Amino acid sequence: MAGSRETVRVLHVDDEADVLDVTGRLLESHHQPLAVEAVRSTADALDRLGEVDCIVADYVMPEMDGAEFVSRVRRARSDLPVVFFTGWDEEDLDAAALEADLTAHVRKGVDPDQYSALAERVVDLVEAAAGPGARTGAGE
Repeated sequence: MAGSRETVRVLHVDDEADVLDVTGRLLESHHQPLAVEAVRSTADALDRLGEVDCIVADYVMPEMDGAEFVSRVRRARSDLPVVFFTGWDEEDLDAAALEADLTAHVRKGVDPDQYSALAERVVDLVEAAAGPGARTGAGE
């Protein structure tokens, strides 16, 4: 991760408040550049797409499934990294979610290393999506 990296704005979408709280605290503690905003509905998430650098979402949500959510994100912002952070293995995810251009999948777990892995993955994806100089000092 680049040392001059500005804040990475992460939108975490999960219908469980406890998961949102724990994940937000652990992500921010593992990587200082991460600022995590939590929402409990996919509708709220879709309203905030222009305000974030990456989405971390559960796969199973009450309003829509992961495939539909990723598809809607892609229609609005094709460049926005979307990471499923779920208890499901990638092999168990709906093929439609993977075909909808999901960026990455990190399996939830009780091991704090899972959160560190998620934080690193998010930062790497955002930097890759931004390209050289796109977010940190472009044009300077």
